[in-house]
Amino acid sequence: QVLLGAAIQTFVLAVLFSTLMQTQSIFDQIFGLGDSFPIWFGAIALISALAPVLNSMVVVRLGMREVLKWALAVQVVTAVLFLIMVLSRAPDAPGMFAMTFVFLTVIFFLAGLSIGNASAIALEPMGHMSGLAASVVTALSTLLSAVLAAPVAQAFDGTLQPLVVSVLTFGVFGLVATLAVKKDA
Repeated sequence: QVLLGAAIQTFVLAVLFSTLMQTQSIFDQIFGLGDSFPIWFGAIALISALAPVLNSMVVVRLGMREVLKWALAVQVVTAVLFLIMVLSRAPDAPGMFAMTFVFLTVIFFLAGLSIGNASAIALEPMGHMSGLAASVVTALSTLLSAVLAAPVAQAFDGTLQPLVVSVLTFGVFGLVATLAVKKDA
């Protein structure tokens, strides 16, 4: 369970880091909004800040595994739908900026629902050594997620495709790992 939890956290953080590394380039190079990027990114951050509040209300009723499972499932579905749109439309097509803003906001919001729950799953069986376990799991998952996210950032080619494909891929791996965690663990 500790390894699965660390893997889930790694994939969730890889999505977050990939998105963070490419967001400014997306706003600047694809949409020509580099000057107003701080405003747009601030709006994404403000909306996403509501995720932990929602998580605290929902996790009590559903449990951390269910919240994590649904957050990752929504991420996968969102990425599939957005990838279809990205592949079928030009970046300057009407509505593309708005849909990209919504996609990025959803990704950051879902990270807010997922990171704490993934960490809790990893640390659940380690109560007797929670401090050490938290340090090791967090360091390991952060390092591995950066290793996964860096090539994605380097793959930025002036389109949304590298980011959306990575969000989809990491989301699928995270969802599979979440489904592998035993319910009675």
